[in-house]
Amino acid sequence: MKYRNGYKYQLAETMTLQTDIKGFTVDSDAGRISLNSLGVLTIQEGYASDGASGPTIDRKENLRAGFGHDALYQLMRENKLPFDLWSQADQNYGKWLAIGGAWPITVRINVYGLGLMKGKYAQPQNRKKVYTV
Repeated sequence: MKYRNGYKYQLAETMTLQTDIKGFTVDSDAGRISLNSLGVLTIQEGYASDGASGPTIDRKENLRAGFGHDALYQLMRENKLPFDLWSQADQNYGKWLAIGGAWPITVRINVYGLGLMKGKYAQPQNRKKVYTV
């Protein structure tokens, strides 16, 4: 058996999010994430996420944003999207936080915190380790 750990949430239904990342048509290796040329990100039922990044407390306002951000970073780790789009992914996270009802100060702090990491977890060498049992 092979598995990856570090996930807390799993989508019970497919979701779509509008991104500012346009001009790409890509699918993840496992097929649970797709991004079309108009910037529509589709995340399939069953996709797993670790929730919002950093010291952030998972709340209903940031769960959708966390799934979207994780999916975009995964596409970068898989070399489906250029790594230099990490900043756009971070900005989209902020937009999705606002749509989710987060306070403006919360959005600013979260996006600032992500920016400090400079896309570290979008780099291909930061893919989750596969364990074998």
